[in-house]
Amino acid sequence: MEIAKQQHKQEQELLSHLPEKIICDTDLLVIMIWSEAKYGHCDPWIYNTFENSIKQQTSTRYYYLCDSKIPWQADQLRENPDNRDELFNLYLQKLKEYELDHSIVKGEPQERLQQALNSSDA
Repeated sequence: MEIAKQQHKQEQELLSHLPEKIICDTDLLVIMIWSEAKYGHCDPWIYNTFENSIKQQTSTRYYYLCDSKIPWQADQLRENPDNRDELFNLYLQKLKEYELDHSIVKGEPQERLQQALNSSDA
């Protein structure tokens, strides 16, 4: 919950300055999915706050979802190398459920960067 509240607070602070664009590696949707996948439930505050934020948003929200076929690389925070398809499908399901604009990025790191930079929707 602390991570979710801090993430939301920081996003709201950035958005209050009316930037053209902010890029977040994590948001309440990601925290929601990880809560469901890791703990089997998610705190209602996360659902409610996320749903309210997408209803009240004044800027476009756009998601880049990395294809599950991208080779997994370990780091200090990354886990779950064996159920990547399952997690990918959870993300895709939520993006569709909430009717959020998104694209799936594939390929080598430079290709993925170009896909994101060339996206006309973001």
